[in-house]
Amino acid sequence: MAKLDRPLPALKISVIVSSNDSEDLARFQIDLSDWSPPTEGPSETKSANFQTWKSQPSGAHPNFTLSLEVKDLVPEELIGRLQADRESADPSELYVYIQLCIPDQSTKAVMLNLCGDKFRDKFATTRNEGDIRAAIKAYADAIACLPEGDPNLANFTGDLGMGYYTCYDTFGKAPDAHDAIMKLETAVELTPDGDEDLLRWLDNLANAYLRRFEWTGELGDISEAIQLRRVAVKITPEGFEYLPILLTNLGVSFFRRFERVGDVADIAEAIQVQQRAVELAAEESSYLPSVLADLGNSFLRRFEVTGDMEDVLKSIEHQARAVQLASDKHPKAANFLDNLGASYIARFERTGDMEDIAESIRLRRRAVELTSSGHPFLPTRLSNLGNSLIRRFERTGELADINEAIKVQQEAVRLVPDGHADLPALLNGLGTSFFRRFDSSGELADISEAIQLQQRAVHLTPEGHADLPAWLSNLGSSFLTRFERNGELADLDESIQLQKRAVKLTPDSHADLPIRLSNLGMSLTNRFEKSKDPADAAESIKHQQRAVELTSEDHTIAHVLLNNLGIAFLHRFRELGEVNDLSESIRLWQRGIQLTPEDSANLPGMLNNVGTSLLARFDKTGDLEDISESIRVRKRAVELTSEGHADLPAWLNNVGASYLRLYERTNQQDALESALENFRLAALSSTGAPSVCMLGARNWAALLKRSSSTSPAQLLEAHERIIQLLTLITGFENTLKQRQELLIQSSQLSTAAAAAALSVNSPVKALEFLEQGRCIVWAQLNQLRTPLDDLRMQDPVKAERLSAISRQLEAAGSRLDPRHSGVVLSMEAKISLQNEAHNHVKLAKERDALLSEVRNIPGFENFLKPRSYKDLMSKLPLEGCVVILNADTERCDAIALMAGHEEPMHIPLKKFTYTRAKRLAEGLRRYLFSRRLRSRYSDSEIEVEARAIAPARLGARINVHELLATLWNDLVQPILQALPLIERSDNGQNLSRIWWCPTGPFAFLPIHAAGIYKEETATSPCDALSNFAISSYIPTLTILERLQRRSNIKGTAYQVLLVGQPDTPGLAKIPCTVEEVQQTHEELSKRGVPSTIYMSKDATAERVMESLESYPFVHLACHASQGLKDPLESAIHLYYRPLKLSEIMKKSLPEAEFVFMSACQTSTGDDNLPEEAIHLAAGMLAAGYRSVVATMWSISDKHAPQIAELFYKNMFGNNLPEAGLTMDVAASARALHFAVCNLRESSENSTEALLAWIPYVHFGV
Repeated sequence: MAKLDRPLPALKISVIVSSNDSEDLARFQIDLSDWSPPTEGPSETKSANFQTWKSQPSGAHPNFTLSLEVKDLVPEELIGRLQADRESADPSELYVYIQLCIPDQSTKAVMLNLCGDKFRDKFATTRNEGDIRAAIKAYADAIACLPEGDPNLANFTGDLGMGYYTCYDTFGKAPDAHDAIMKLETAVELTPDGDEDLLRWLDNLANAYLRRFEWTGELGDISEAIQLRRVAVKITPEGFEYLPILLTNLGVSFFRRFERVGDVADIAEAIQVQQRAVELAAEESSYLPSVLADLGNSFLRRFEVTGDMEDVLKSIEHQARAVQLASDKHPKAANFLDNLGASYIARFERTGDMEDIAESIRLRRRAVELTSSGHPFLPTRLSNLGNSLIRRFERTGELADINEAIKVQQEAVRLVPDGHADLPALLNGLGTSFFRRFDSSGELADISEAIQLQQRAVHLTPEGHADLPAWLSNLGSSFLTRFERNGELADLDESIQLQKRAVKLTPDSHADLPIRLSNLGMSLTNRFEKSKDPADAAESIKHQQRAVELTSEDHTIAHVLLNNLGIAFLHRFRELGEVNDLSESIRLWQRGIQLTPEDSANLPGMLNNVGTSLLARFDKTGDLEDISESIRVRKRAVELTSEGHADLPAWLNNVGASYLRLYERTNQQDALESALENFRLAALSSTGAPSVCMLGARNWAALLKRSSSTSPAQLLEAHERIIQLLTLITGFENTLKQRQELLIQSSQLSTAAAAAALSVNSPVKALEFLEQGRCIVWAQLNQLRTPLDDLRMQDPVKAERLSAISRQLEAAGSRLDPRHSGVVLSMEAKISLQNEAHNHVKLAKERDALLSEVRNIPGFENFLKPRSYKDLMSKLPLEGCVVILNADTERCDAIALMAGHEEPMHIPLKKFTYTRAKRLAEGLRRYLFSRRLRSRYSDSEIEVEARAIAPARLGARINVHELLATLWNDLVQPILQALPLIERSDNGQNLSRIWWCPTGPFAFLPIHAAGIYKEETATSPCDALSNFAISSYIPTLTILERLQRRSNIKGTAYQVLLVGQPDTPGLAKIPCTVEEVQQTHEELSKRGVPSTIYMSKDATAERVMESLESYPFVHLACHASQGLKDPLESAIHLYYRPLKLSEIMKKSLPEAEFVFMSACQTSTGDDNLPEEAIHLAAGMLAAGYRSVVATMWSISDKHAPQIAELFYKNMFGNNLPEAGLTMDVAASARALHFAVCNLRESSENSTEALLAWIPYVHFGV
């Protein structure tokens, strides 16, 4: 018996926690250099202070004091006590005692191994990584104490391997998996054949390979696990108690490989060995529930592939028995419940029995409740609960289910680290939930989130994975859904590509092949609707017919497949007119409705679709029974759709369409009123796609004109809703390019609304409609750049956040979609692109929420809301007037606004019609084109004609003199006659100012040049607008207020930047730009105004863009062009490359004052977007310039220097002060007016002379 005969020396003892990656976690260091084990002596008690730090945050190092009692104790007694009462001993104390007091290496090895067990037991409770790392250290120290060949070496090495396995299983660090496998392989090698421990180490080694496979998806690992378990089963004698466990574990390995590869032979093998396990398991055995549950899982997985109902029934039978045999305290109770919930879901999807889905949700809720926080299976169980909730939502449409599903699945994704093999499935599940919620809510952020998550799932799933086809199909469906919302063709192309790949990877015998074929068919149907290519329709129908053929009518998806096939036939009928297609669509939908449960969320859509086909047949045959039935089924669809559902506006529109057809056929007034009411409800819906609500609003407004009972208030309400929806459709979540394309489809809505308001004598509403519904892109840009000084004083936090969001939205709006260029993108690039798009949508949503908060602040109720007419009238210039020219197919009008007048002045233009204005504008466009004054160019080649005027070509469609005379006689003169205080001034003195704001075709006509010009004389015109007023143009009234605010000039003060580009590479030379820049420089120098010249190679796009921030005044003498295919591509052509409008729009130049663009087509605009004024002049105004001189078409290189010289002389009134002059921006319109008059009066009134001065126009103050 060991005794101490001397006191213990001072010991240096520390317990340092460390890990394989040098992170302090669990490495023990004890300095025993001055100490030897005791031999004899009395019992003594000493205290030793030492430090330990475990995996605590911020490197905390708490001190612990250990009372170390050294007394007479036989080691064997200690071992016995530990074996008898392992719960009470502290493993840290035990470890130190063993190292200090046990001299015998063999005994020390056994005790250290037991100490490792205690650390593992402690870890099972604490889940603290330091504890399991301490166990690994203890096991390793135990092995170090054993000599080679020791009989304990195999088991001790196996225990060390299991320590590493526990670490990897919990924390997922790859080196631990390698060490676990290496040590367990050593344990297998050291264990002799026939030893009962060999089975244990073989099975544990298989577990290690399986777990690494589950983390990494490496196929070699699962194959190795199967091979090891085959060996274990082979060497196990019949009748061995644990043979059923070995068999079921072998089955699980086959099951896992099947999930990865999809080979049906694997799942068949799993079922075979697991059935044998159940047969061999004793009824009273503790492991029987696990064996039953695993067999049930295998039957379920095979059902998902083959669709054999017998398999799902067996799955439920075995898993229900497992749940029955296991109490809630069973370690796998939560797993059994979750698996049984999956089987009920599978049967529900086949039979549609709502009791099954309710039971699935109940079981999975209980499974989550029984799963502790931090448990490795908690994420999967949360996701599975979400999947069950989604299924019920798909059936009932109950929003609470989908919201809960998203909540629990978001938590599941959050809990799983990157690189985990389960992450793709969790991402896909969460993406599916967002996809389903979008179907109901129509919230764009939901479908964007779905695509982002599903793209990650696809990207993280390796080729050959059994679930990859499902992930691809789901992602394809999300892209198709977003296409249906925003019409982005790149999304449709992506959908087809993904769906085709999904179908290609799906085996012919797979149970999900029908739905994937149908999804592909739906994408092709949508492309057919755009392309009109019959091959797309034929391919769609082929795939969807095969889907229907592969599916029995008792399957829950049968009605969905019939519905989708019916849609394909209807679309082909609409394009090709084949009546058999229409009849087939009706037959399919009627059969689908018969198969659809009454409480199915799909039923309203099915009813609506059959109503669509019946309406189409009515249009073909005139049979009133068809239109009556169409109305009946469509009304039922509305009745079955809950308030707030995203599809409700569409169903209401369709009911309205059916009633409208009935009215048009029978002239029944009640049918008209019913149509009006349904269109009104669709228009005013607060849910659904804004484009769908817009369809209702447009029909509502159009029908009101046909109803004898329409009141002015109703007409104004309908058009007001149209304007509101127009701004929603073109919201900040779209890029500038997307907004521009959307506005092309809605170019005349604002002018139609104004015309409607004027028809009921409401010029106030007409003004508000035009201000809110025109130049939307510029208005949005102005909103993002609005100073927030007042808000910053009230709430600086909100002001700063709004400012930051505005900057980000402006940047996001100018992003480009490379998919349009035809470039093949990698999945990484697609994910990056989607991340940008999703962040864009989230920013827009966050801005809306923030604006709602700001508007709750007293005094900010109207913050960034559309301006009322009173506010607009209060900001008018004190002198002059603003004249808005409204062109609509119903009527043409002018609205005049003058300071001091309470209401706008309405001037009907009785001699002008929309058709006449359009004919004049089109005739002028063709004439200019014939004279090379507005040349067109292809996408592949920028072709900008020289500024010199070319001889006329054949085919001119208009006489310029007659055009100007028409504008005078029938447009301008009637307006001047109606305006007070506008008088003729032949000497140019006391001329009034008129700011013209033209809409529609008026925007392309030279209103400022209207007059009678006799070709044979060189004198002033007999009558012309220039004798009465100085003309300027503005895109909208709102922008005029901002332009009137004088900037605080800093930096270079009134210094002017002069840019000349006589020899732009690839373009015609314009040598007079050198003369123009030099003359301008001299004129400015005479007046003491400094200027800087960039000429030729010095005038690059980059240098000019940078200099715009420093020079408030700019003069550009160069080529320019209007983008005919894309107005954002309009550009000023500088050296090396053009400076595009899309780049200028990104600039915010608060100190900018004036720019003279002596270049071609700088205010031309886009024929398709007359209400948006997308041209270089408007771009300069948006960037911050208060005054802009621009051109409507090409200008003469010969006359450009003369105009510039005269302009600057008039700008300063020919004064030559000694100390220099300031440049008054407000004088620029007058300066251009007199410069143009001077040029006009110095030349004849020939067509060529007119075309030389007419293009010069002024924008701004």
